[in-house]
Amino acid sequence: MVVLKSESQINNFIKRMKKKYNFNRQEGCGCCYSYAFVNRDEETNKIILENCYSYAGNETYKVRVIAVTKN
Repeated sequence: MVVLKSESQINNFIKRMKKKYNFNRQEGCGCCYSYAFVNRDEETNKIILENCYSYAGNETYKVRVIAVTKN
């Protein structure tokens, strides 16, 4: 787990993780897709990675904490 202490550390970390993880893909008919994004949750002081996958209309969500902020 990464602990980020300053606003510049937080912004740089988010910028790097967006380049690494953010994507949005749609397959053929539109019922199958996947996307991921990095987001900052200021209420809980966490940086999260959210993934969503859909195959034939069945959605799966995965949320993972990749860092916490201490400011």
